[in-house]
Amino acid sequence: MGATLAAKALALMALPGVGQRKLARRLLAKSTLSATYDSFVAETGASLSSLLPACQDLIARAEDQGLGVLHYDDPGYPRLLHAARVGPPVVMFVQGKLPVQVRHPDVIRTASVAVVGTRRATKEGLREAAAVASALAAAGVSVVSGLAIGVDAAAHEGSLAAARRARGGGSGDATRVAPTVAVLGGAHDRLHPRANEGLAETILARGGAIVSEYPPGVRPNRGSFLARNRIIAGLSRAVVVIEAGERSGALSTARDGLNAGIPVLTVPARPTDVRRAGNLALLRDGAAPLIDLSDLAGALSALPEAAAALLTASTGASPTRPQPPDRSGSAAHPKGSGGPAAQAAEPAGAAALGVLEGRALAALRALGDMSFDGLLSAIDPAGLDRPPTPALLAGALVRLEVSGAVLRRDDGRFAAASPLLEGTRYGRP
Repeated sequence: MGATLAAKALALMALPGVGQRKLARRLLAKSTLSATYDSFVAETGASLSSLLPACQDLIARAEDQGLGVLHYDDPGYPRLLHAARVGPPVVMFVQGKLPVQVRHPDVIRTASVAVVGTRRATKEGLREAAAVASALAAAGVSVVSGLAIGVDAAAHEGSLAAARRARGGGSGDATRVAPTVAVLGGAHDRLHPRANEGLAETILARGGAIVSEYPPGVRPNRGSFLARNRIIAGLSRAVVVIEAGERSGALSTARDGLNAGIPVLTVPARPTDVRRAGNLALLRDGAAPLIDLSDLAGALSALPEAAAALLTASTGASPTRPQPPDRSGSAAHPKGSGGPAAQAAEPAGAAALGVLEGRALAALRALGDMSFDGLLSAIDPAGLDRPPTPALLAGALVRLEVSGAVLRRDDGRFAAASPLLEGTRYGRP
């Protein structure tokens, strides 16, 4: 029955002069897909029947590819899209499993947030996207984005990183970390960009979902990318724009959210920063500034569990948070093997990197800003596979900078970022 209705929906959208938007409006008026189909049948007669076989073949092709097919009347159709005023897709094709955050009937208790931005992101924008998404996922909030290069990919990566940290014994409860959802601008078998195929596979492997309103064979184009942005907004209880230029496609996601009454937050920018001209335009249009996680908690105040978790994160680590295991295999460092930094516990999140990275970050947090040579001499070598060399430390610092845990000052010294949103403008060290 589900496949039949989905095929009928595709046939309706194939009618001249109908399409997705008109059908969505009729659905809102008729309330069910079945009733809408019957009304169109009465108007069009045989012309609709002639379209049905090809649409049935498309549905069968999707199922052969392992895709779940959801139509507007399906019990598994995301309730958030039913409620959102964004022109819900009449048919959705789903790879993986839709998280409870977007499909659960009791949407008051669960949360999902869109994290979007430009494809031409700065290094700072990538760090901010990953940090915000990681904090959301760790708080049980599902991150929704578009799998594009730039901010979108960083948001998905940040969400996945939260799960890796939790599974590795770092901060967070592995059972609470929410999976991420990617929305495509074309069919699954026309995945774009190809560079993110590996990321897509990881999203699926970690319990997330990749969704599209397009049946097999449909190639993405500018119009389809803009159309998918309304789905990103509609699957979310809030929209976060990290970095957007004056013409960034992420602005359409934000405006879809604003038009639908969904809270939109954006990172403030200097008036002269052309790379974030879109951020400033959104603030003028009614978006709220995102300064730290408490702003997101406020936007999700109707969802007390998610808001409380974000508020807890915004005040820093809980003193009862378990420390990651000592991966060196040593129960304790020998007495006198180093100064305060040598005895410091590896910070939460270090397990997602490595022991050397953890030692370097611990030294910076214990002793403050340091030069490269100073940091090299401060790291405790006990338990490491080999003593830290300049080459090994240089590689570790690159990984820490990319992860956002460490910042390089203008004078060349290194500094640990705030544990809240490491390496971003939020985590001012």
